[in-house]
Amino acid sequence: MGVMLAALLPSAWWRRRQDAAQPWEKEATAREEEHVHPCRAGHRWHHAGPTASTCQLQRYDQDSGDLAYISPHDCPLCTGRDDLLIRGTHSHHCVPCEGNWTHEGKCPEGFFAWCPWCFTHPESTPAPGMRSGPHKHYCPQCSQTVEHRQACALPLRAVLPECPGCRILAPEPSREARSIEPLPSRPREGSRTLAYRVAVPVAILGGGLLVSVALVKEVRRLTLG
Repeated sequence: MGVMLAALLPSAWWRRRQDAAQPWEKEATAREEEHVHPCRAGHRWHHAGPTASTCQLQRYDQDSGDLAYISPHDCPLCTGRDDLLIRGTHSHHCVPCEGNWTHEGKCPEGFFAWCPWCFTHPESTPAPGMRSGPHKHYCPQCSQTVEHRQACALPLRAVLPECPGCRILAPEPSREARSIEPLPSRPREGSRTLAYRVAVPVAILGGGLLVSVALVKEVRRLTLG
């Protein structure tokens, strides 16, 4: 009884281990079953998905050990067999922007594949989704590479507000401009104050003229008398 129980324990433990496997472990196992088929017509088919593990096509050349070329009749890109190209959600790494992106559906590409946002056509419909995680952009204004940590779907050439190169090239105000401070504006004077300032000199001038006229008359009277 003890021997039978000891024999069953490893298999039971292994089944529980397989059921509790982490997603990245399952993905790594599925990636080990993926392989590449170069086609004689110039295609390169990354065979993945559920049919990759049961593929009967030759993978490597027996003499050279290189990848074996398949006939166009066996290539799904040549024959239009989309059922061999349909894949579930999987990830790619884009070499130009150095970012990771995820999609699903028809895909003959391997792990390294350009994302659909680096080189977009102005008249084309924007591709759904966006990059996930850190990636890089090329700034056409300062000609520097900018690391962008936010998920986005911008082209590879993009001007970002947080570009450090553009901040360095931004003109700073000169010392003269920073030292000159605007003079404080004077409050507008009322009409009464202005009239008072004008009336006082006029009154003084008028009084002086009257005194002069009186002196002239007095001098004449004394002279004639």
